Amino acid sequence: MGNPVEYNFGTKLSLEPRQDSDNVQFTERGMRLHADSPFNAGPPVKYIGMYCVAAPDEGGESLIAMCDAFFQQAPDDLLDTMHEILVEYRNRIADYYKDHPGRAEHPRVKPIQIDPDTGRRRLVIGFTDPDDPTRTHDAAVVVGYSADESAELLRRIEAELHKPAVLYTHKWRAGEVMVLDNRRVLHGRAAFPNQTRKIVRLSVA
Repeated sequence: MGNPVEYNFGTKLSLEPRQDSDNVQFTERGMRLHADSPFNAGPPVKYIGMYCVAAPDEGGESLIAMCDAFFQQAPDDLLDTMHEILVEYRNRIADYYKDHPGRAEHPRVKPIQIDPDTGRRRLVIGFTDPDDPTRTHDAAVVVGYSADESAELLRRIEAELHKPAVLYTHKWRAGEVMVLDNRRVLHGRAAFPNQTRKIVRLSVA
């Protein structure tokens, strides 16, 4: 399928809560839908492999939004707007992302793109909770949008992605393996307060 992507931490990332972590990936909090490309360092990620070591009894589901389904059911005016905008990402942690905290330049990405491998439309976007102190990044629509207008547009896009026809919710069991095509889906995570969850993941270019 390709070659494992080497980050500063290696090729495998163990996703489980860590004591006093300031990175949402290593907490019991939920993670908003995103594609692993708007701000990741390294080559473009084609596939994401995940192996479940320990699954929570409640919560912690993987959220998977299908791009093709989104394009089929999203309103035309929303799609037209998305073709015209850029989303700027400001990262809050190092070692995994293209830019680092404090840098003046930040990635600006079109949320709808044509994938060079598949020739299909894909979503390239990452949502965030601006009130979460452990969030990995901030995202805002730039050029012609106020902060309030940006937040409202991102909320509208995210709401469409959470419709039942678009979103699949996967309840994990220990020992399961899942492979996601990063070019055709967005992924996220439901919160799992006071539960045990460990997923080992690998990115493939």
